[in-house]
Amino acid sequence: MAFVSISDITGHTGRKGNKPANAADVVVAVDKASKKGEPTRFSLRVSISPDIAKKARLIAGDRVTILFDRDAPTPQALLKRVASGGWMLSASSKHVVKGGVASRLTARFTWTVGLPSLAEPEQCDAVVTDEGVLFDIPASASFTKNMRLVGP
Repeated sequence: MAFVSISDITGHTGRKGNKPANAADVVVAVDKASKKGEPTRFSLRVSISPDIAKKARLIAGDRVTILFDRDAPTPQALLKRVASGGWMLSASSKHVVKGGVASRLTARFTWTVGLPSLAEPEQCDAVVTDEGVLFDIPASASFTKNMRLVGP
C-alpha cells in the first residue's frame, strides 16, 4: 500500500495564504476594482510566479509594461521591465513568505477595451526571453468586451 499526502493531492500545504508548489508561471485575471458607491471599473491583473520572477530578474518595485500581439495565431503578451513610467510590480502582504521573498509578483492595469478580458482567472505557461516574460493569452479571452460582465 502506498500513501499519498493530502498536500500532493490538493496542491496546498494547509497553511493559510500558501500557494501550491506547482502554481502556474503566470495568472491573468480581470478583477472588479471599484469601491462601494463608485462607478464600476475593472483591472487587468497579471501575476508571475517566484521562479519566473527570478529567471526574469524581476523584484517587487520594478516598473513594467505589457505588450500584446493579438494578431498571432495564439494571442501573446510580453511583460517587460521599463526604466521609467509603466506600472509597479508589487507583492501583497499575504503573498510574502519567510525572508521577505514574494511568492508572486503582481501588476495591475486599468482594464479597457483592447486589453484581454477573462470571466475567471486563467493560468498560463511562460517563457523568459531577453525582452521579458512571454506568455500566451488564454483562448477564452476577449479583446472587445468585458467577460466579467458577460460571464463564463
